[in-house]
Amino acid sequence: MAIQGNTSGVCRAAQNGPGDRHAAYRRLAMTGLFALNLLTCASLAARAAGPVTVAVPTFAFVDTSGEVRNQTAFHTAWTQRLATELQQDLTATGRYRGLALDCGGQPCITADNDVSDAVAKARATGASVMLFGVVEKQSTLISWMRVRAVNTATGAVLFDKFLTFRGDDDAAWQHMEAYVLREFLAANVGA
Repeated sequence: MAIQGNTSGVCRAAQNGPGDRHAAYRRLAMTGLFALNLLTCASLAARAAGPVTVAVPTFAFVDTSGEVRNQTAFHTAWTQRLATELQQDLTATGRYRGLALDCGGQPCITADNDVSDAVAKARATGASVMLFGVVEKQSTLISWMRVRAVNTATGAVLFDKFLTFRGDDDAAWQHMEAYVLREFLAANVGA
């Protein structure tokens, strides 16, 4: 390290020497620690605010498979159970509070409607997010689902997935619910 004198008699390290490099590393480390502290505080503040309330209405169902056997009762039960299990499983995480959405005995969501009324009902219940979807049975073995989550205050789409799955029985529907839950949690919606 080169030492330079100045007129005041104080010696200092020459610029661009090894001491300057170490000081730059220290400043970078301190900046990183400061940023980490801010993120930790923000995370703790979000947890202290409580869980995010998510309204989950019964999913809509459309059967375009053309099967002769009428399975309306099964599909009605499965779509209701899908919503109920999502509500319960979201609540069990501690990050969310899942709640049902009552639309006066009518479906909250249909395959071809505007969801703004359902979003307004979700907002009125205190939910900041509404998770909903449409399941279409395309054939005996193949179904698809479009599942979304929207911010009830702004209408902004927070989560949007198009899924296909095989089977039309309890196991298939349970697998679908577990997959939707896993994807929703991974997206950290609303948190």
